[in-house]
Amino acid sequence: MNSQRNEKLRILVVEDNEGALHMLCELLAVLGHEATAADTAELGWELLQRGKYHVLLTDINLPGKSGLELAQDARELAPEMKIVFVSGNDKAVLATLNFPAAWISKPLEYSALVQTLKAA
Repeated sequence: MNSQRNEKLRILVVEDNEGALHMLCELLAVLGHEATAADTAELGWELLQRGKYHVLLTDINLPGKSGLELAQDARELAPEMKIVFVSGNDKAVLATLNFPAAWISKPLEYSALVQTLKAA
């Protein structure tokens, strides 16, 4: 993201599982980042239009609009935003995208989150 290791990132977290959403936001706060929660892609899209985020961290399987669709819209809105998918799906879906994205497999591991945020 940036050569500064201690940079506070504004991260939009989109996850329909309430427990996972809360856990991710808490973990990101502990890591020194500012996390905003959305439990649907539609709410995530509203938040993206109203604010500036460094990272979109989203599940793929969401009710209604998918995380893939949200990520595509987010890239069109803010091409510099980093996209990170957190999913139990097959990582091969990344090959179908027309934009760069990072991947963290569920169940999420702390070290994978830290490493991905540093490298995204």
